[in-house]
Amino acid sequence: MDEMNEDYAIEPAHPEEIRGRMIFEISYQEVFLDLLLKKLEEKGILKVEEFKNEVQKEIEQNYGFYLDKYYARR
Repeated sequence: MDEMNEDYAIEPAHPEEIRGRMIFEISYQEVFLDLLLKKLEEKGILKVEEFKNEVQKEIEQNYGFYLDKYYARR
């Protein structure tokens, strides 16, 4: 198994490249979510502003829980 790893050595990406990829991925997800919410609102399934307010309220109420969950994964 170690022999295979030597044959296919992969160089780690430069930190700036990793940072750029992360920013792109987060931006992509944000655009996707915005478009999804817009479509749901157009179809009358969801009121976006109310939804965003509910999510914001939940985050504020459970901020410590989300932080603990985030750091537990690290």
